[in-house]
Amino acid sequence: IPPIWQISTDSGQAQTGLSDSMSPGDISNLARSDALAFRVSFAGKRPAQEHLYWRTVVMTRFDGRRWWQDNDYWFGRNEFQTQGWAKPLLERNSQWISWPDAPRSWGQHHIDEAYQVIMEPSQQHWLPALARPGSQTKHVGLVADQRLIYRYPIQQRIQYGVNASRATAALAKERQLLDDHAQQYLPYPIQFNPKMRAYAKQLSLQYPEPAAFVRAFIGQIFIQDYVYTLEPPLLGEHAVDEFWFESRRGFCAHYASALALALRVAGIPSRVIGGYQGGEWDASAQFLQVRQYDAHAWVEYWDNQQGWVQVDPTAAVAPHRIEQSFAQSLRTGQTQGAAAIVSWRLSNVGWLNQVRNQWDKLEYLWHKRVLNYKVEQQYALLKKWFGTVNWTYLMVGLVLLISVFLTLVTLWQMKPWQRPRQPVEVRLYQELVKRLSKHGIYLSTASPPGRAAEKLTGLNPEQYKAAQTFLALYQQWVYQKSDKRYEQQKLNKLKFWLKQV
Repeated sequence: IPPIWQISTDSGQAQTGLSDSMSPGDISNLARSDALAFRVSFAGKRPAQEHLYWRTVVMTRFDGRRWWQDNDYWFGRNEFQTQGWAKPLLERNSQWISWPDAPRSWGQHHIDEAYQVIMEPSQQHWLPALARPGSQTKHVGLVADQRLIYRYPIQQRIQYGVNASRATAALAKERQLLDDHAQQYLPYPIQFNPKMRAYAKQLSLQYPEPAAFVRAFIGQIFIQDYVYTLEPPLLGEHAVDEFWFESRRGFCAHYASALALALRVAGIPSRVIGGYQGGEWDASAQFLQVRQYDAHAWVEYWDNQQGWVQVDPTAAVAPHRIEQSFAQSLRTGQTQGAAAIVSWRLSNVGWLNQVRNQWDKLEYLWHKRVLNYKVEQQYALLKKWFGTVNWTYLMVGLVLLISVFLTLVTLWQMKPWQRPRQPVEVRLYQELVKRLSKHGIYLSTASPPGRAAEKLTGLNPEQYKAAQTFLALYQQWVYQKSDKRYEQQKLNKLKFWLKQV
């Protein structure tokens, strides 16, 4: 039995979210959208804003300008770039996905659901989650690079649970996985970005340890005049060189791309993570909502002592982007190019923000309390309201309810109350025709009054005079222009003589 209230609030026009590829400017373009990406409710305490990194795609391939996810390697097919790909991910296509009903070694762990995600339609397979996730939700898989994926393209709103365990993959297992996939995390094209390659090699001689190398690289952001902006300049063939050494103006994708390339040149495995950072917290309804303008990119690199380590160079150039919601940084004008995002959600008008918050809360509660009801919850609610449920009475009541609904729809379509009414003098003439028929005189309501007068010979003198007078007054009313001040007086005369017939 499907949910009782199977009413969808989706428009049917699903927003396309984060892509599985990234070139300079891609995420800054996505950041111009205020479309809802997903909502989160936490079972326990909400993590701090600066810890809300929602990993969505892991990009390991790089051609000198663009990073992308190697779908053929991880999932056994390349059709992911086709929006709305209808076929599911099957176990036989890839050995690198751990499903709840067929867990792999890196996916066998205790699940303790710490938060619930309500994902909006994206036409893609990617599921946002915090670092090292796990899930027992049906059709949700854990990829070997520690991110979640849905078996089908997400074409309608879905909900899944995620655990917050920090020990999903032990360090020994992570080392084994790194050995299995080392070719994914080290290659880079040697014909592009010669300045960055030379700079990273020189820096690695001074700082051979990964953590020290990263600190030294990011330290340049504080020394040089780097700018975080939503409107970076266009870049040419050697995109990383032009950004890091010339323009020094970019969005998170520029900084992540430069750091990931430098790490690989230094021989340190790295990958670019595409996802979302932060979100806006609703304290009254206790949920976090993340929108497309929260899209973000950062880097993970390998450290032999710690495993995969997250580092976000954007936090150095624009700490306000990480420490508070992106929407708040836009409202306060702390981000260059913020004027490019035109959205009523970024308004500082108090009453408008209250309306926005109330609407978001209502939509969230509608999904959580109504659309997401399970069959057991529905039955329990019916039993609470009506006692033991008699299905015969329930079906009869449902049929009656549908009948009433269809009747109301029919009345609304026909709108009998909107039909134009005939003028009062015409209705009086039709009444005269009806009364004459009782005396054997049959007239058509469409007959001219003059012709009707010829057929009155069957009446007695009093009725004849009354009918003749009525017809004369009616012809005068219809065919002669009269003073409107005397219309009521003439109408009263018509009614008087009609009563005499």
